[in-house]
Amino acid sequence: MTVAVVALGIHSFAEEEATPISSEESLQEQYSDVQEYSTEEIKQEVNEVEEVEEEKVLEHIETTFSLSDEERYIVEQVVMQECGHEPYEGIVAVAQCIYNTAIYKEMSPAGVVSVPGQYASPSKEAANENVKKAVSQVFDSEEFCVEEPIMFFYAPKYSAGTWHESSPNLEYACTIGGHKFFKLKGA
Repeated sequence: MTVAVVALGIHSFAEEEATPISSEESLQEQYSDVQEYSTEEIKQEVNEVEEVEEEKVLEHIETTFSLSDEERYIVEQVVMQECGHEPYEGIVAVAQCIYNTAIYKEMSPAGVVSVPGQYASPSKEAANENVKKAVSQVFDSEEFCVEEPIMFFYAPKYSAGTWHESSPNLEYACTIGGHKFFKLKGA
């Protein structure tokens, strides 16, 4: 099966006057920009377009967050509560999840961690030096520990992670310390 496609893209006929076609030759002249594609070629083209769109889902905008002192404090306290006593790389990964989610949802990092049910409440314990260093590394220098655009995580020690593990929209990325990290499928 072949399908004729106008090579110049979508064409609107609503604004044009209808022209009667007198012969097959004039039809070929009028539509000389039409090419034939097999069904497989069209599927391949659609897949390529979908891949490009998926890449745009988490394409990092050249942005460095300028955290206010209050915002930095809130993010540090949440990171401290989530993983403050984990290995340094795990602390960076949790901060990276907050960063990636802020970019994806076009929210402030403090707004991201304030969404009910998404992150632990801020720690009552002061953020340790590793947490402060990790938050600075991610938000001030955009230095990440995981190449994947991770946005979700859970600690198997404290949670079954049923939602993370069964969501058709998530894909496992890695495990660091006591946390499993996930990204959006296809990102």
